[in-house]
Amino acid sequence: MDNKYIKKNFIRFLKARNLKYSTIHTYLYEVSVLFNYITFQDVPYVTADDMMEIIEKRRETYDEKKLKRWISVVGIFFDFCIHEGIRDDDPLYFLDNHLKKPAKSAEYARALLDLPMDETFYGLRDAAIIAIACYTPIKYSHFPRLTLGSFYAGKSQLVFDDNIIYLLSDHVAKKVERLVVYMRKYLKMNKYAPLFSSTKGKPLSRSAINKIIMIAELRTGEINEKCNPIHLQGCLAPIVMAD
Repeated sequence: MDNKYIKKNFIRFLKARNLKYSTIHTYLYEVSVLFNYITFQDVPYVTADDMMEIIEKRRETYDEKKLKRWISVVGIFFDFCIHEGIRDDDPLYFLDNHLKKPAKSAEYARALLDLPMDETFYGLRDAAIIAIACYTPIKYSHFPRLTLGSFYAGKSQLVFDDNIIYLLSDHVAKKVERLVVYMRKYLKMNKYAPLFSSTKGKPLSRSAINKIIMIAELRTGEINEKCNPIHLQGCLAPIVMAD
């Protein structure tokens, strides 16, 4: 793997998204800034801690708007790396979905992932949602577009929009696989059914996905910085009613 290989295949990856040449050129420049801090040989081994340190250095020269744009482009670059099998995960998983300031540490993601869930459809569904939210760069707004057919158990992959592949770690893949098996066996849903849905097969909205994450945060005591009082009140309602 070298500079020419990465650049050539990254351009191909961006063209598949139907981006304009000027946008692709801008993306290449933004990614080149990343390589002021790492080498091409480092790409498979960059950690969340490494990225946290790099982002803090960029924060010294970038305003928040420019930093947000740069992180977004670097996130797309790591999507490409996962797609190409260069690395297995996204080192930017510790950022929230709005790409603002670093949200929580790896301990935050682990706390959510380790929450005990009921062996019911809702428990399996919420566990899979939390795992994908914490350990992949997929935005909440894209969750409704995932189907049962998006998940390939044998390869531990989620295929998004037919051409973007996310490689899942074992603990994430197992949670998704348990949900898929349940939906196929007990709800008789086919590969075109939404991966995250109600029992009637209606896909969950972005706000519903966000609420599931925030309820999980309440259970762990790890409240995300983007939580606001009105939304928090809505999240508390089902817990209060259950009591």
